[in-house]
Amino acid sequence: MIEWLPYNAHPFKLGSNFDWLVYNVPDGLWSFSFMSFLLIACRNDRPATRKLCLAFGSILMIGVEVAQGIYIPGTYDHLDVLATVAGMGLSYLFAAPFIAPIARFA
Repeated sequence: MIEWLPYNAHPFKLGSNFDWLVYNVPDGLWSFSFMSFLLIACRNDRPATRKLCLAFGSILMIGVEVAQGIYIPGTYDHLDVLATVAGMGLSYLFAAPFIAPIARFA
C-alpha cells in the first residue's frame, strides 16, 4: 500500500524518524490496556485495595521494562519506559472519571 513512496520517505524502514511508532507505541498501548483493565477490575474494591492493585500493576509494567536491561534477555530502551508511563497515565486520565463503582444491592 505504501510501496509508491520513495525509499527515503518510507515510514517503516529501520533508522527512520518513525522507529518509535514501530518499537515504542506497542509498549504504550500494552500498558494503556493493562491499566484500563486494572481500573475496571478494581472499581468495586475499597480505595486502599484499589491503590495497591494499581501500584502493583505499575511496578510490574515498569519493572518488566527495566529488568530487560538488567536480568531478562530483551531489548531495553528508555523510550519503552517512557511509553509505558505515558500509557499508564493516559489510561488513568481517560478511564478513571468514567468508571464509577457498580452499586451493590442487597
